[in-house]
Amino acid sequence: WYLSQALALEEKVHIIKAVPARPGDVVRHLADYVANYGVRINAARAATTDQVLGLRFGNDQAFALHVRHGLADFAPTLEAARRPADVVVALTPVVWAEVYNNRTDPATLIDRGEIQVVHGAVAAAKALFALFDPVYDWQHDKALHDIAATLSHALGTQP
Repeated sequence: WYLSQALALEEKVHIIKAVPARPGDVVRHLADYVANYGVRINAARAATTDQVLGLRFGNDQAFALHVRHGLADFAPTLEAARRPADVVVALTPVVWAEVYNNRTDPATLIDRGEIQVVHGAVAAAKALFALFDPVYDWQHDKALHDIAATLSHALGTQP
């Protein structure tokens, strides 16, 4: 551990602080990853919020995150939420994996139509997503750069 930390200080190695989820795992276990997303709520920004965000993945799977006063409660269905959703978005599991891993900002995905607001206002959807903090800093974390480069090389694409 000490040697690794010393090498990291010398910028000879990059130690990853948070390992992104494998997109295939996110797709296969949507409920778990929607529930886990709730821990990313920024309590200070969400302190005065009391809204339900519904996430619809096709016709057969829909979940809710009730953002209430700095917390985000998971509901396994839209009907199981404490009250009706203020905003419902439709997206594919693959797009959710992008959101979960902070590969693309949800507001950008809404603007591109990859996340569709099917109930509520677009501005409200963007505001709700903005209450959650990113975990992975793909822009500044050199260890994540290394992972992206390795994946790109393995897949024959650009990072």
